[in-house]
Amino acid sequence: MNRFLFCLVFLCPCSILAAAESFDVGGGSYRAMREVDVPSGVKPVILVTQFLHQGLINLATKGVDPREENAGKTVLVTTKAKKIVPFRILQLGPGDFCRIAIQLDDRTSSYTIYYGVPTDRLPNQDVQLAPWTTDAGLLLETRSVERAFGMDNAEQLKKGFEQARPIGADYVRNVMHGFNPMTFRREAFLSRYTGNLYISQAGTYDILTSSHQASFLWIDGQVAAEHAGRRGRTGDARPELVKRMHLAAGKHSFEYYHATSDDQASMMAVWEFNPGEKMKKPELIPPDVFESDRVAKVAVGGLMLADSPGAPDFEYRILSNVPLPGNDTQLIAVQFANKTTTGIAARGKPTWNFGDGLTSDEANPGHIYLKPGIYNVELILDNGDRRFSVVNQIEIDQPHILNTEKDKQPTLDTYLPVLEKYDASKLDPESLLQLIEAFQAKVDLTVNPPPEAEEAETAEQTPRGTRPTPRRRPGDDPDVVAKYRRLIAESVRTALAENPNCKGDIPIHKLALTAGSIARDYLLDWKLAGQIYTAAIPKLTDPDLAAECGALAADVALDMQNKTAAKTLLDDAAKKISKIGLNPAIGTFHRVNAEFLAETGDGEGARKALAEAVRHVSSAMHHAEKIALQGSASRSAEKFLQEKKPDRVIVELRKWQREHPAAIFDGYMTLLFAKYWIVREKYPQAAALADRQITLNPDSPYIDELLLVAAEAQTKAGNMDAAKAYLNALIKNYPGSPLVEQAREQLK
Repeated sequence: MNRFLFCLVFLCPCSILAAAESFDVGGGSYRAMREVDVPSGVKPVILVTQFLHQGLINLATKGVDPREENAGKTVLVTTKAKKIVPFRILQLGPGDFCRIAIQLDDRTSSYTIYYGVPTDRLPNQDVQLAPWTTDAGLLLETRSVERAFGMDNAEQLKKGFEQARPIGADYVRNVMHGFNPMTFRREAFLSRYTGNLYISQAGTYDILTSSHQASFLWIDGQVAAEHAGRRGRTGDARPELVKRMHLAAGKHSFEYYHATSDDQASMMAVWEFNPGEKMKKPELIPPDVFESDRVAKVAVGGLMLADSPGAPDFEYRILSNVPLPGNDTQLIAVQFANKTTTGIAARGKPTWNFGDGLTSDEANPGHIYLKPGIYNVELILDNGDRRFSVVNQIEIDQPHILNTEKDKQPTLDTYLPVLEKYDASKLDPESLLQLIEAFQAKVDLTVNPPPEAEEAETAEQTPRGTRPTPRRRPGDDPDVVAKYRRLIAESVRTALAENPNCKGDIPIHKLALTAGSIARDYLLDWKLAGQIYTAAIPKLTDPDLAAECGALAADVALDMQNKTAAKTLLDDAAKKISKIGLNPAIGTFHRVNAEFLAETGDGEGARKALAEAVRHVSSAMHHAEKIALQGSASRSAEKFLQEKKPDRVIVELRKWQREHPAAIFDGYMTLLFAKYWIVREKYPQAAALADRQITLNPDSPYIDELLLVAAEAQTKAGNMDAAKAYLNALIKNYPGSPLVEQAREQLK
């Protein structure tokens, strides 16, 4: 089934039936009609077609199958002479999708589908529908699993199917599919095939059903094969699953039920005619046995509207999907095409609204949806005098990819050129999170490429018969890493500052902390980091989360040595925090406040604030956990400092700082932060930490080493007098330190 390809064909104004009564049929006035023709050269008895209905087929009564509810009320099928013919609505939804089967009249080859009833003029509720009389073809229907049901016997499964909610149906050629062909959603479902076997040659048949989980096959009301229970598909014809039966020539009723309790599915019905002692060469029950050739699938014809002289026409096709590491939500690529070819609308300039906040003015744009869902897609054509538009709800989800095609699927790099152009101010928070996860995935793959990628690159660059040259170490492409990190930070800053619809505490908080950290710690763009944190504050309804973002903005201001800005931000944050309960977000506020007070010389206030931070953050952590965390973080930070890997150092230090703020009092964390700033060549920031630590805890066992690091930082910055001051402070105030002699040597 190609459920993700649609084409809505609109006729030119001269071909539209101008008279309102042209849409009157069966006692009602319909809003739209479409024509469908029997293909030349074939003689089917059933036509199947599908289209998008612009939201006009919309009756949905609770407890009633919407397909039955709408048949004859918002949908009717007639001949050109307006004679009502038998039809079935096979599927409504997801979105505005509709599939219809029409039983053909031998005397005509053209039919009209009417749909959409104005609310001010309902059709005759007692319209007589023509009865469906043909039993040609094999009909597959799927239903959703909404309650527990048995899979161990045929009657249980049949009853479970009858009680389930319909998803959709279609005519198929035989019993074989590997997913739910009526929807892209990955979920448990039930299937039923109904039709007839037209046996041309009487004889003995071995019959087998093989499926993922349960399946049962009925012939003439009797179970002819079964694969009971919740087990996988059988790859061979196991004797206990093969049923042998005699079938006379002629028609035999056929039913096949299948169920899966997960999102995996596969099923097939096979047989072998006149087998020997056991089944040896099973084959799929062929389509001609079901008279599948008597069903024709055709494209729907032109759309005619009762209230418009023209409208655009478009089609779309889901191309592929790309998963993001550690993320169940996938990116989905879709190709749209403007198919408007007639009428005054055809000359218009296109504008596409993809339903996710993003737009395009290309004629045939490609678009990447950041998450699955139902989207209202609009195509507007503006020819200067008039604007014509059409809106349809479409389902976007990852397509069903066969195993043989998986190696041909695109990678994240295929999608990135499109994603880079997205206007973050138009995205909802969940979509924005997906966008930055895509950019972060590129960063991660650049810094730490998978082993197979490294091997492939080495092999590709090595001429045959020569030894491979040393490959660049992972992370040696800083331009790519910096580019996508900046895209993350600037996208979030833009969304928080410019998108009034960017709402929701959980996603906004996550966006601010993620992007703010990237701007602050990787890009060293403190101004951008501050803008991100401060833009999040008014959007957060949780006062503690807003206070945390304010505190982090103040922390950035301290990095910038702007104590005035830091005080203003902390004062505002203090007004927001709640006074009840323990909360790590409040712990962040108190930790930053402690560092600010130490920076401004208030040692007593700093120690009290730090105690509050510890109370909020570490209350649930056992002493052994604290020691383990401190040891792990410090060892990792030391290792990465020695290797001159500041990006790795800051990850460990921030985690340590966040989860164990008490370590600030001890001073070792502060010492490692100072060394980190020297590696980053941020010398004033490194030196300031020594003064801060002396105010907070002058008895820290690491004060002497911090003073040496501060002197080194000032020396590298060219501030020799300041460097001497730190060395003299070490000699004077800590005369028992083993580093005093080193300080004296440096003074010489």
